[in-house]
Amino acid sequence: MGSSSPLQNPLQLGETLYEVSDFTVVGTPKADFGTPEAKKIAYCSRNVLDSDGFRPAESLPLMPQDRILDAKAVTIPKTARQSVFVLTADELHIIEPPGNDGQEIVRWPVCDLSVIVGIDPQVSADVCLLVMGKDARGIFLRSVGCHSGSVLSTTYLPKTVDGTVLGALLVRRQLEAHIVICTVRDSLIEIHDLGARAVGARPVIDSVTTVPIGRAISPDIGLTTAALKPGTPDQQVVVTHSIDTDSNEIKKGSLCVSVLSWAESGKGPELRKEVAMTHETSVNMAPQDTPKYRVAAGRLLGNGADQLVVGYRAAYRSTSGCVGLLLFELQPQPDGSNRLVFLSDYAAGNKGAQPLASIDFRIAVGLFGDPLPEDQPTSARGKACGDLGVLVAGAGASFRQLLDGQASITAGLVTVDPARKTFPPQEEQPGEPRYLSELMIVDYRSKQGFYAFPSDVKGKSVILGPPTYSRTSGSGQLLAVIQAPPYQDDPTVTVEKPSLTFSEGQSGTKGVSVVSSNMWMFSKEFGESIGIRGQTLSHSISESYGNGFDNTADNSTTFSVQTIRPIAEADYLLTCTIVYDVWTYPVYRKSVQEKPDGSMAVIFPTDVERQQYLVPAYDPSLGYKPRSQIGSLLSYVDQELDGYVGSNRIFDLMGLTVSSDFPASLIFDENHMASKNIGKSFTVHNSATDSAHFTYSDSLLDYIPVSFGLNLSEGESYSQSDVETTMLSHSATMSISISGGRAADPQYLYGFTPYIYQHKTMGCLMVGYKVDLRGSAWNRYYATPRVALQALCPGTSNKVLAGFSRSISFRESSGRKGESSDRKVQVSAEVFNNSTQSTNACVEFYKGCPVENTEGSLDPTGDCLGKECLQLQPTGRGTASMEIELAQADQVVVVVYPSTKSNSRTAYWAIYPPSKFQDYFDALRAEPEGTEK
Repeated sequence: MGSSSPLQNPLQLGETLYEVSDFTVVGTPKADFGTPEAKKIAYCSRNVLDSDGFRPAESLPLMPQDRILDAKAVTIPKTARQSVFVLTADELHIIEPPGNDGQEIVRWPVCDLSVIVGIDPQVSADVCLLVMGKDARGIFLRSVGCHSGSVLSTTYLPKTVDGTVLGALLVRRQLEAHIVICTVRDSLIEIHDLGARAVGARPVIDSVTTVPIGRAISPDIGLTTAALKPGTPDQQVVVTHSIDTDSNEIKKGSLCVSVLSWAESGKGPELRKEVAMTHETSVNMAPQDTPKYRVAAGRLLGNGADQLVVGYRAAYRSTSGCVGLLLFELQPQPDGSNRLVFLSDYAAGNKGAQPLASIDFRIAVGLFGDPLPEDQPTSARGKACGDLGVLVAGAGASFRQLLDGQASITAGLVTVDPARKTFPPQEEQPGEPRYLSELMIVDYRSKQGFYAFPSDVKGKSVILGPPTYSRTSGSGQLLAVIQAPPYQDDPTVTVEKPSLTFSEGQSGTKGVSVVSSNMWMFSKEFGESIGIRGQTLSHSISESYGNGFDNTADNSTTFSVQTIRPIAEADYLLTCTIVYDVWTYPVYRKSVQEKPDGSMAVIFPTDVERQQYLVPAYDPSLGYKPRSQIGSLLSYVDQELDGYVGSNRIFDLMGLTVSSDFPASLIFDENHMASKNIGKSFTVHNSATDSAHFTYSDSLLDYIPVSFGLNLSEGESYSQSDVETTMLSHSATMSISISGGRAADPQYLYGFTPYIYQHKTMGCLMVGYKVDLRGSAWNRYYATPRVALQALCPGTSNKVLAGFSRSISFRESSGRKGESSDRKVQVSAEVFNNSTQSTNACVEFYKGCPVENTEGSLDPTGDCLGKECLQLQPTGRGTASMEIELAQADQVVVVVYPSTKSNSRTAYWAIYPPSKFQDYFDALRAEPEGTEK
């Protein structure tokens, strides 16, 4: 995805990262006193779970129960809590979360409405409730402003959609929200997808996809959304109904479960019936009366996907009025299809084998009460914890209650064993749910049902608030580190230098492209103060959307790497800039604190034109730290390749011999590929620190520019400072050619092997070499003891700049980092034995600027602060270190020489901190020609 016109909201507004619920019941208590009208009034009662069971918290009078058409709890993004919506034929009641003055009910007049859909997930300017209705013109979708009660839009469905609307859902498909409704017409149950454009400020219903489900005995169906497949953002639609005809395979009244999933078609994604299965209940759990199958979904097994629970009124053995529960899981099959598998059943009854649901019942799946113990940070352990399971609420009457004309609404929790994938075992009697509690006494003679659903009006869940949108000006990415082929910079040895060239195509370098993907991440302090571990919340969003949105369509943008010119006399770095759209969502848990607990950033690359840069390795904006030196052939011998693992090698290893004959060449193409395609994610840094630079790779780069960071907000840093958003990939058309150059004499024959691979941590393309000295003269050539540091740009005519080396490194002493005054800094110098003989090297440290002497070499200034001697094997390396007090922009000079040749002193220098080289280089560039530095 990604374009010059960003999405309004990439995630649905009010997205829940961690759901903790209470339990709301809408029913009519039995009243022995009062007027006949008062006795009919239904109440909305919120119930909470603690160690003693479910207990009422608040109760508000509403209207006569027989006027209620629908009731639902819906998350309000701006409040990060849920409100309860109750719909009648002429009024919409909005029960706001409880405040200092208790709960408030807002009432708005309505007409012709029947079913609540939910809050529009794409409108952030207002809180808009989507509701289905029907009038003389047909079925319509209406958006109602919750703060004003005004009708914001009314959109009619095509005439082909007819019948009675039984239910409506918001269904997530990738980054879209679809409205799906269920209708019945002449006993035929149908599902209709109104499309993704039905939501938003300007809803449009272009066409409707209709999926027939089957004929049912009654319109009492079950309808829910479920994420039954792990690792994908898509939700499925699940419908349950009772079969209306007998057949040889199945009896009338048996359960039918239909799972509708998204499938690609010529017109785009379509909702299709993926699974339809029938299930006959066991003899011991026979359906009671006219079967009414309700369905709920949730993550009961902890495996990254939802499971289905189907409930119905059942008789268990000799006990009537039970609630039968059936547990199902969608399982992938070897042929790539999916099958709904029955796992377990259970009969939930009341205490003493009394009826639990002889009048009506409701079920829900969720975490009730408080977070699970394992999801709480260590600091919160020992506090109240919740329980995960199937909430069963039933209206039933014992024999004693029948005599008094009473019935009870009772609720409890049935758990599932995640290892065995089963409900609790039971034998002769129906099982008694945990926390079984009587919530309301109702009039048995009224035979009225009730509404019951999970709700979170206190804000116990972790909710994403409305986002803030921004666009980065262009974040840098390192695409490739390309070393020039090795040679000895000495005309008596080298006649012609080797070179490297990428083959070219019409649109750029062949076979090398960059893919930049959508990503999300949490801020550093996330999850600490709200009592839920950040790791738990990160895992939750991973399961919902897939890591890095890898499983969403159009999740990335791709562009070709532009032509890379021939490389011979310097190492080069290939970089590019990518513009990102960033939405920063505040993360709330209002029951703990009003202010957000950090934020979650959602990052999408755009299609805005990218800039690519091929810069020499000495470019001051990037702290490239080579361990070999251009023109110093021996420095490549026995050199370890940074970030190399064999599995990331792109081409097979092939060697090239440099002799006095005409230059030989190698072509790395499809015939020599170790892997036809390798994709490796890059990192883009997200620290918002005001520091100009931060570490990218300790061994490859000292620093990178601040433009390589997203800098999402001032004063807020993100826990994943390395967020994988960009991938460099190659294809079989990639081709690299290397010319071997020519030696001055056969005695200086040598071979080198190019290693072309992708860096194991950074993902960028790497071209490095291993060298084998074969000529007879090399031992004599390198016999004289020489010790050196690796100079960054040895070929420059500026002698001071030629002595600059990143073999000198700095590490601040602990406890002093970030102070503005002088601080103790450990200065280290990696010394290279540039000879084939063992050597004792002397290393001296100086504080101050280097100066050019009359002989054209460098001398230190000031006194020697310390000296260390190293024993170095042939072509070996060693490190000398000492602590020096340094301030910003101080320079350090390191002088090295063999102990046997104190007159062969070579001075190198570096600046503290390493990123200050940018300032030094800029000042040097601004000086008039001929000015000494």
